[in-house]
Amino acid sequence: IYIIKNMKENEWIFNKNLYFWSYNNIRVIFSTRAYESIEEIMEVLQIKNYAYMKQTHSSRVLEVKEDGVYMADGIFTKEKNLALIVKVADCLPLFFFNDDIIGVIHAGWRGTVKKIASFIRNFDNIKYITGPSIRGCCYEVGEEVVKKFREENLGRSVKKMDGKYHIDILEENKSLIGNLEELNSLPLCTMCNSHIFYSYRNGDKGRNFGIIIRR
Repeated sequence: IYIIKNMKENEWIFNKNLYFWSYNNIRVIFSTRAYESIEEIMEVLQIKNYAYMKQTHSSRVLEVKEDGVYMADGIFTKEKNLALIVKVADCLPLFFFNDDIIGVIHAGWRGTVKKIASFIRNFDNIKYITGPSIRGCCYEVGEEVVKKFREENLGRSVKKMDGKYHIDILEENKSLIGNLEELNSLPLCTMCNSHIFYSYRNGDKGRNFGIIIRR
């Protein structure tokens, strides 16, 4: 994997139009709109082995052991030097890990209502970070979406602004995760920062890529 000298633990660095984060032997990378494909990013990072998902806004999380494309919205692995990848353009990327596993989850509003993030509570001593996603300042939703959240005892972040409902996907998922240890996340709003990141609500068709790997 591409090495950045003098990286500090649990801090983000911007390099080659990518955000890098390091903790022990774990790396998390988050891309910007400077990149159009995962292959392009893997070449820059010098990563040969990676697994990613065909995401369908489900609550399905799978253990993976090798390269491939998996029908899921969350994957985790015990393998070293196998990168796990999530594609997002407003949805929340959730990276989680302990001494044995690393994993990543894709959580849009549908996955949040299905409580996909609560899966990480199945592991002991889990730590997590999140990457950029659309925040409550920009995420306008209809009354039917608010109703679905409240039916699942969610929706604590719902606010009315100028007569419109807004919801914060990050805060909703934090309520599902509970008191697990969060390290130094990158909680930027993709729509507020659409000059840096792809944002579906901004009309972008591209995707940002979140990557986690244990060296």
